[in-house]
Amino acid sequence: KQEGIIKTVKGLDYEMSSKYTLLVAVENEIPFARHLPTATATVVVSVEDVNEAPVFSPPIKVVTTEEDLPVGDVIVQYTATDPDTARSQKVSYKIVKDPDGWLSVDINTGLVKVKSAMDREGRLC
Repeated sequence: KQEGIIKTVKGLDYEMSSKYTLLVAVENEIPFARHLPTATATVVVSVEDVNEAPVFSPPIKVVTTEEDLPVGDVIVQYTATDPDTARSQKVSYKIVKDPDGWLSVDINTGLVKVKSAMDREGRLC
């Protein structure tokens, strides 16, 4: 039994193309004594959409600021995009690690502000 196995050389991305149509030809390893028509088949590959996490660009953002900024001052706006174009999803933001509680982030916009007085000698340094 011989099988024609089709493999991808890289991952498929639903947002780039949801369907691929391939024309596959089959030939004998040893040619026939006389010419015969080549058999072909059409293979349609449907790509399923999977939910992908939002992505920050750039993935790391370094911000330098003075320690005596007033509470409520904007430090930076750091936004992410959701690669799932076919789904209507909303990105939301939250701070995961801020041991001294210096920062706040707007859940809808990614705007990072001073929440409490920042001290250069604090634990984050």
